[in-house]
Amino acid sequence: MSGIFHEGRWYENTDMVCRRCGSPVYASDNPEYSYQCFGCDEDFYSIEVDEQDAHYLPPVMVARPANGITLNATLEYLLDDSDQRRVFQNQPEAEGFLLTHGCSSDDLKYFYFEELSGQGCVFEIKGHGISRYYTSPAVESFTDFVGHLHAGAPHPIRTRIPEASELPQKAWRDIADNKITGFSCFLIINIPENEFWVNEDTGAGMAIYCFPFTAVMQAAASGVTDLWERLLAQFPDAKKC
Repeated sequence: MSGIFHEGRWYENTDMVCRRCGSPVYASDNPEYSYQCFGCDEDFYSIEVDEQDAHYLPPVMVARPANGITLNATLEYLLDDSDQRRVFQNQPEAEGFLLTHGCSSDDLKYFYFEELSGQGCVFEIKGHGISRYYTSPAVESFTDFVGHLHAGAPHPIRTRIPEASELPQKAWRDIADNKITGFSCFLIINIPENEFWVNEDTGAGMAIYCFPFTAVMQAAASGVTDLWERLLAQFPDAKKC
């Protein structure tokens, strides 16, 4: 069964979602209620939530107690080729990977299939005719993201962003369809078109902006203290919706 860790505790998927925000809900810690939504920070009765799409399987990461010892409170995650947490399209895909890499069916019960939850930013990098998708729980804003881009130059863009894990395209679409909520900003870098798209709440709700990628990097290199103020003054028509 997949689920999430919240404040150090494991909560299994209930196949139910919050009627208010659409996020998954989990068993309530309050015996008076059936479910709780961590996004809304509220408890609900069973009649106040909806069933999740029966065909939807959330993206997951694979974890187990450190060194495979069940008494260990510390977890270790399955990593990708860049030593970041590997994200699978869903639990069946993750199980299939484990089974073809030396694990038995009985071993699967010792793994946690942790659902991808909304934290930090998600970003897409377009170039050479392909798109790659990533998430980083360590980066909370456009300004923070650009700061890492500038500080990490001239290394590849993805490697400049701390804790950046590559996402399957399905996970990116799930986020776009609001099946996975809670991310603070959404970014698209289109290198061939010299575009940097930003979807972030700057104080008046979520909005979409588009800046020239080179101009963003030039502003970061200049040491400007308020990146948003500088870019919006330079590109007053950047806000698209």
